Amino acid sequence: MASGNSDVVSEPPADPASSPEPAPRYVLRREVGRGGMGRVLLVHDARLDREVALKELVTASGKTPGSTLVERFLREARLSSRLGHPSIIPVHDMGESADGSPYYTMRFIEGQGFDAALGACTTLQQRLHFLPNFRDVCNALAFAHSRSIIHRDLKPGNIIIGAFGETVVVDWGLAKILGEGSLGGDDPKAPERLESDPEPRKSAPAMQTRVGSILGTPAYMSPEQTLGKHDIIDGRSDQYSLGAILYEILTGRPPHQADSIQSMLLKVASEPIKPVSELVPQAPRELCVIAQKALSKDPQDRYPSTEELAAELSAYLSGEKVASYNYTPRELLLRFLRKYRVAVGAGILVVLSLVATLAFMSWSYRRESVARRAATFAQRKEAQEREKAQAAQQLAVTQKQRAEAALEQNRVEQRQSHYNLAQATLERARIMLGMRRYHEALLLGAASRLHNPAHPKSPWHVAGYGDANPRSHHLLASADAVVLMAHSSTAVSLQNVYRPKSPMAFHGMMSPRHHWMELSPDRSWLVFADGTSTVTLHDLNGGRPTVLAGGHASPVDLAAFAAQGDTLLSVDREGRAVLWRPGSGTKLRSLEMPARVEGFSLLALPGTADFLWTTLQGAIWRIDAINGRFTEVKPAGPGEFDSVCLHPSGRQVLSTYRDGIVRITRLPDGTTRQVLQLKSGDSYHCAFLDAGARVHFIEYLGTASSEWAFDPLAGTLTPVYRSTLPWLPLAFSRSHLTQLGWIAFAPTDLGLWDPAAGSIREMVTGQDRQLEGIRQADPENLLAVDAQGRVMHWKTHPPLRQEYTPHRGRVQIVQQSPDMKWLVSASWDRTVILHERAGGPGSVLGTDFNHTVWSVDWSPDGRFVAAIDSHGALRAYDPSSRRLLFSHDCAGSLFPTVVFSPDSSHLHVLSGAFAYRFAMPSGELVHKVKGGLSNTNGGPTAPDRRRAIFREGIMIVELDYQTGRRRTLPVTGLAPAELLNCAALEGEVFACQDHRFAIHLYRTQTLEKLSVLVGNTQAISSIRLHPNGRWILTSCDDNSSRLWDLATGRPIYSFISSTEARSSLDSQFFQVSRDGERIFLSEGRRVFSIPLDRTLQAMAPQALIDLSQNMSGLRLDGIYLKSMSVK
Repeated sequence: MASGNSDVVSEPPADPASSPEPAPRYVLRREVGRGGMGRVLLVHDARLDREVALKELVTASGKTPGSTLVERFLREARLSSRLGHPSIIPVHDMGESADGSPYYTMRFIEGQGFDAALGACTTLQQRLHFLPNFRDVCNALAFAHSRSIIHRDLKPGNIIIGAFGETVVVDWGLAKILGEGSLGGDDPKAPERLESDPEPRKSAPAMQTRVGSILGTPAYMSPEQTLGKHDIIDGRSDQYSLGAILYEILTGRPPHQADSIQSMLLKVASEPIKPVSELVPQAPRELCVIAQKALSKDPQDRYPSTEELAAELSAYLSGEKVASYNYTPRELLLRFLRKYRVAVGAGILVVLSLVATLAFMSWSYRRESVARRAATFAQRKEAQEREKAQAAQQLAVTQKQRAEAALEQNRVEQRQSHYNLAQATLERARIMLGMRRYHEALLLGAASRLHNPAHPKSPWHVAGYGDANPRSHHLLASADAVVLMAHSSTAVSLQNVYRPKSPMAFHGMMSPRHHWMELSPDRSWLVFADGTSTVTLHDLNGGRPTVLAGGHASPVDLAAFAAQGDTLLSVDREGRAVLWRPGSGTKLRSLEMPARVEGFSLLALPGTADFLWTTLQGAIWRIDAINGRFTEVKPAGPGEFDSVCLHPSGRQVLSTYRDGIVRITRLPDGTTRQVLQLKSGDSYHCAFLDAGARVHFIEYLGTASSEWAFDPLAGTLTPVYRSTLPWLPLAFSRSHLTQLGWIAFAPTDLGLWDPAAGSIREMVTGQDRQLEGIRQADPENLLAVDAQGRVMHWKTHPPLRQEYTPHRGRVQIVQQSPDMKWLVSASWDRTVILHERAGGPGSVLGTDFNHTVWSVDWSPDGRFVAAIDSHGALRAYDPSSRRLLFSHDCAGSLFPTVVFSPDSSHLHVLSGAFAYRFAMPSGELVHKVKGGLSNTNGGPTAPDRRRAIFREGIMIVELDYQTGRRRTLPVTGLAPAELLNCAALEGEVFACQDHRFAIHLYRTQTLEKLSVLVGNTQAISSIRLHPNGRWILTSCDDNSSRLWDLATGRPIYSFISSTEARSSLDSQFFQVSRDGERIFLSEGRRVFSIPLDRTLQAMAPQALIDLSQNMSGLRLDGIYLKSMSVK
């Protein structure tokens, strides 16, 4: 229920405290409305926990209601409960309050009255919006009539429009069941005929419900109700009320209006209703007719039933034909056209085509054809545009896919390009490594790591690349091996590059004069005599340079520190000398040289503060610079100097002349005599070695070097050796404390020369720096000057690479003693050499074998070494004395293996034909049995010397040396036909190689496969387990060696030779020291070891490149190397 109900009289609400309390089941919320016969409350049903409306009987005067009103109230409740319709409020409960007043509860609906809704409308269209709600009212009344119940007080105020659009008919207090007896209100003779308000509201008198002989609201009641003809009141009376409501919907007001109830009743009973069309011409004609029929004065003229009225209204709302309306032909035609637009249009065209002229038909046809063509064209154009849009969209998708594919392809090609670049730089690095250009190899190896997409820190790395391209891991391992080899082999690194203020003046490319640059004795200062009138001191500890100015007026050509380093003497071209204090730059004194001639060299005299000054014409002067005294030691002549060197004792001066004569001048008396005649016409450089015990000469034009023993007392030279230089030398420098010397080769290379071996240990390139001179003051400092006057300071150091006495042929075996103090190596030259691991000259054990030495072994206690050649010639040695213990010819044993027993008491010789056992150290033959061990590459005997594993036909056999028991090892994942060879390893592990050269690792006891190593290209010649148990070392017949990671199956280092290198790795063995810290390899006939240090491998590629560039003074430009900018 809602407060908009017309049954609620607008009076002040009664005090709730004075009202009868509802049953305890209901809790009062508020009063919703009040009328003359009762009031409606909103209560809470505590039993069902819901909000309901409660209507109770209360008279307006406050008097006790009569029995007729009570009966009417109860009848309303009973009738409402019998009408189960969506538009009729259902009754939930009925009872009596504490004072005996009846009440009933019903569903509470929150909404507004239909009268309020219509009152809020200002236009016809707004009111027509409520036609569906009005139809619901008609359907509700039709339902009630079908149950023989009539409402008798239907009006907008008794219709509720819910909050969700539902329509509800309320207030059935005057309802009547047709055929039942009348109540007091229906009978004119009843005691309560009429109880109208003494002063009805003037605002809407026609809208009040009357209770008495006239039942209903005058403005909406039928004429028979106004006349009190209760016997003919039936459902058609409610039709009249519905018609009055429809009339108000169409016109905005009731059918009749009056100032009093009496006049209203009179108008309803006798006065005709003003037609709707006169009040609202635009009102729908069908609705006007429906309203007019329902409002007929005579009930016989109305609809036979309310159901037909509802059907008429539904027909209108659904666009159907209204039966009560008499359509004109025009209206029928328009309605037909509206309903059947297409069919009627086509029919009209047919009719018109039949009655019109042929011309009109033709015109119509042409117009239709044009329209059809236009429509077809428009449709076709629309389809074309749609196809174009779809094509454009598809093209955009395709282009995007192509762009993404092109981008991905570009990335793939870019990665492939960098992979190819990694291959190219690695190959160049191998070539540089073979040429002993270690700095270049290091930088190119680092570049290969950078360009390899498999490296995790490469800019072109992508996850999964290495797994998809397994060769990239091998390429990376090869680059890491080159980096390790190069870094371990280099003996020099660039410290700084200094630029003089002006280019130096040189005296010809072939001149050995290099004394214009000197290091102080404490190696803290570098002095330039750069052809200007000033002398520059550079602080090698990083301080600011000191310029010695104000002492010379002409260019300075020579400068030298005194032997103690506390003074510095500089000499200019005009014969002026200046003595300086190096630390402070203080000028001590100036001296005028005794002869104004061109100086050749300036040397510090050991053990004194004096200097030796030589002239180009061959004179030697002693200068006491502190006291300003000059002493001529040797006069000029008989020729010009070619080179001058001072004996470390300071008592002899060795000089060469351009006619090839070598002279010795004694100090201090200046006695000079010829000691040697070299080839005339060549240019020479000389240097004392071994604290003055030897003299080394470089023949520039002859590209040779020679060494001579020097007797200081007799002053004689005895030849030691002569070797040929590989390239044209420019300058030579060699400290008398070193065995090796540095040679500047034309035009840009520095070479560390080993005169005894006649070979280059290392080459350092200046690339675009053309060298002019070098100076090696001591074993740790090297100076080189280029054509632009830039001086490069190199720091020399012993390389991490340890080299041993070379063989005459290629090395194929290296074994380390158990105590790691000795090495024994064997070569194709049929010799066995014993080396100290710390270095030094090695010793050849015995005489040469008749054939290639095939196997070597140390006894476990380190007291014996045994070697055997490929045809069975056996020798056993005592390494401490180098003495031969015994020899034996194991005839018929081709390619045998020697193995000491675990206790060193016996020596076994194993071959395919026989097995020998010798007692140690006597060499007594204990036994010889036929049928031995099938030899294979890789070494069949386990390091524990108790067993061997080898291939016998297509089987893998394990032989126990102690028991002689043989056991076949069935392995998985390797077919017998695929087996190539086998080898036993440490830790109960053995290896098998298949015909694709992959290595399969198994546990001996369980035959569990541990790993598969893929990437070898030839049969293995040696295989070892690293002491840490996690790495495997292999070497192959193609002279490649690899260190493998068992966990990943990938190579850590791959040592592979370059086919273009002059000298390169040439090894069929790969050994590791017993402590696992160094690895042993060979390079041709040389045996060497390098530390197994993975520090550089852990560095990011770019960081390694930066380190390499700083060490070498080179920078990487693609795959080419150039000089870095001067610091």
